[in-house]
Amino acid sequence: MRAERERREAVLRAEGEKRAAILKAEGEREAAIQIAEGARQAAVLKAQGEAEAILAVERAKAEAITMVFNAIKAAAPTKEVVAIRSLEAMERVADGKATKIVVPADAAGIFGALSGLKEVLEGQKAEG
Repeated sequence: MRAERERREAVLRAEGEKRAAILKAEGEREAAIQIAEGARQAAVLKAQGEAEAILAVERAKAEAITMVFNAIKAAAPTKEVVAIRSLEAMERVADGKATKIVVPADAAGIFGALSGLKEVLEGQKAEG
């Protein structure tokens, strides 16, 4: 009788330990799944936030370009004014600490407009 009770006790204890190990493993599995799902959602939200920030910056740049374009268009500058402004911009670039200056491909057009402006100004001086 005593041996039977000890055997039953050992069987019940083994089944309890088995069930406890199974429940522990299931709990760890669920915890790992929840952690992975949280990390995935965090990564998605971070990427969405970065994408929205990039879009906001690009929209602001586009608006700035549009505003500048509209202001220039409203002012209706002549070729001479554009040439003078281009030279002023080149002068500011040359004042920097750069060791090289890249001259735009349309520089010949700018210099041509300046020579035309020079002729007009010299013509006005000769008349006056």
